[in-house]
Amino acid sequence: MSTLTKSDFEKVYKLLDAATPVPFDCGMICGAACCRDYDADESDADSEITEVNEVESVGDSDDDQDDVLGIFLLPGEDLVHDRDNPWLEWSAEPADEFDFPDSWTDPVWFVKCGGPEKCNREFRPIQCRTFPLMPYLDETGGFHLIWDDTELPYCCPLLEERAELQSEFIDAVSEAWRLLITDPKIRDYVILESEYRGSDVEYLLRGNVFCNARTGKSKRINQ
Repeated sequence: MSTLTKSDFEKVYKLLDAATPVPFDCGMICGAACCRDYDADESDADSEITEVNEVESVGDSDDDQDDVLGIFLLPGEDLVHDRDNPWLEWSAEPADEFDFPDSWTDPVWFVKCGGPEKCNREFRPIQCRTFPLMPYLDETGGFHLIWDDTELPYCCPLLEERAELQSEFIDAVSEAWRLLITDPKIRDYVILESEYRGSDVEYLLRGNVFCNARTGKSKRINQ
């Protein structure tokens, strides 16, 4: 059970509704790669990447995929969803079968949608909305945003090119996660992910300037 209420999650969803990483549909440059399913033996090397500044040259994806990647909801996030709405497929999985914190004792909701063509953007899960950034808590408990370096079965051009992100998006993602980690279970998850990554990460300082947490050296992305 989450300490956050339905209205808290609705606030987070509203906060992220108008926030996008770049000022165009980033799915246009990769065929909405993060919304599609992949075979276990497919790798990043097999994914075709289009430059961010070549959006106009992208065609439709030829892949015929029946399913899409499933994503887990944060504790309490299901409160803002109608499980009877057919655009999502729901499954409850035991938390101890995955790398979740020990405090996650309730079943974890995983959802799948029918692909980008059927996406109900108003109700996209939080982790769809905040990608390609993720929260990071340093050893003192300080909050930062870092690039999401989770191993993926596809290449994200925004990550590969360290694309310049809109400041409005960065601000919204930061505010959203700061609210979310007031919940102990969600904070436990962020702590677990932060400990896994250690101190050799680049976190966002201001604007689009990232700083290496270990060396203290900073740089503006695309430089």
